[in-house]
Amino acid sequence: EDERFCANVLFALGAPDEQELSAAKEMIHASIRRNTHRGDIDMRGCDAICNDMDEVLETARRHVERGRFAAAIALALEMLHIGAKLASEADSSSGCLRDTMDYGLELLENAAASLQSGEPKKKQASFDKILKIAPNKTFDDWEDLRYDLLNCAALLADQKSAPKLRTLLDELLAAAGKMEYGREYCMEANMETRFRLIETMEGAKAARDFLSQHLNFDRLRELAIIMDMDAGNYKPVA
Repeated sequence: EDERFCANVLFALGAPDEQELSAAKEMIHASIRRNTHRGDIDMRGCDAICNDMDEVLETARRHVERGRFAAAIALALEMLHIGAKLASEADSSSGCLRDTMDYGLELLENAAASLQSGEPKKKQASFDKILKIAPNKTFDDWEDLRYDLLNCAALLADQKSAPKLRTLLDELLAAAGKMEYGREYCMEANMETRFRLIETMEGAKAARDFLSQHLNFDRLRELAIIMDMDAGNYKPVA
């Protein structure tokens, strides 16, 4: 309990950005140690850890409200990374971990979208953080989350950083081609991230043209329909 109190105080008083992030990580690692018994984390322990993660995410939410989007991204991204590791180590059958992960992803997406028009250095730093974490083996069993992270990175890309994302997408696409299971999903998700990147870099028309060239993917057909409906590009049924 002393360890928990110390970690919580350090997080609450942590300075912006890196010091705050370090305090948050230590707070959750302390929670994991406290709720691990004989090498296992049972359902109650997992729920307790998730409650502490939610506390960090609440701080991230407040950062979003105050316009501190880069700080929110750093916290949400770290919680998603820790949560993905926890999924393979803990009894998450209560559904609490899934709720925490969904909340973290929602915050990450909102912060990334809000930072699109923000300070270039902060955009670049947040972009680099996502690209550093997304390829981690932790997400090999969470491919949907990995591509959700990369979709957020696509929102933050610019002329300088976009090639880094394209290179990573090429590497992931090559790896997907060798997968025994989940190959089709990964290829489809990969193409969606490319669409998001084109939309950010070149605009809606270029993105819609990309969709037209890849309508063999179900998700891209769905996106094409959504874009056309939003643009009123359809004939109403009489």
